[in-house]
Amino acid sequence: LAQSLTNIVVSVIGAQYMGVKGVYIGTMVSSLFPTIVRPIIVYKHVFDRSSGSYFRTYIWRVVFLFCNVAVIELILRWLSVSNPFVQLITAFGISAVIPAVSMLLFTAKTEEFAYVKGLTKSAISSLMRRIKKEDNDGE
Repeated sequence: LAQSLTNIVVSVIGAQYMGVKGVYIGTMVSSLFPTIVRPIIVYKHVFDRSSGSYFRTYIWRVVFLFCNVAVIELILRWLSVSNPFVQLITAFGISAVIPAVSMLLFTAKTEEFAYVKGLTKSAISSLMRRIKKEDNDGE
C-alpha cells in the first residue's frame, strides 16, 4: 500500500515536471521502497537490532558495482576494435573478468568468502567422488 501510494504521488508530481520520465522515476523510487523498509522491519522485529550494518554493506556493494561498471566502461572506451563480433566477445570477456577479479581481491579475506570457498570445495569433491565411482562401476 505504501509502495503504491509512493508510486502514485512521485509519478504524478514527476509527470507534471518531466513528463513520461517523471513517471519512470516514480516507478523507480517506489521500487526502492521495499528495499529500504523491509530490512528495517526485519532487523528490528526479527533480529532485535539496528539495520545499520545491513545498509552499510548494501551501500558498499552498490559503490563496488558502480566502480566495476566505471572500470569496464573505461577499458571498453580505450580499446579500439573495428569488428563488431570481436568487439562483442571482447566486451563480454572484460565484463566477466573485471568483476570476478575485483570481487576476489576485495572479498578474499571475508567470512562469507571462506564459507563459499568451503561449499565449492565440498561440491567439487563430491562431484569427483561421483565421477570416480561411475568410472569404477563401468569397468
